Amino acid sequence: MAARYRVKVDRMGRVTIPKAVRDRLGIREGTILELELREVGADSGGAYLGGEVIVARVLVR
Repeated sequence: MAARYRVKVDRMGRVTIPKAVRDRLGIREGTILELELREVGADSGGAYLGGEVIVARVLVR
């Protein structure tokens, strides 16, 4: 099941990861994440939906 969250970037370029996401992924202070920018696209009922997403991977807990 996919979940979608909106987060806001502060003036220092930081984002707050929602608590539900941190809890689910075991993210706590000091956790290192790897971020990857991916281009995505899908054909949905004849309409092309494309864009970029950030994929995060937990490297160190």
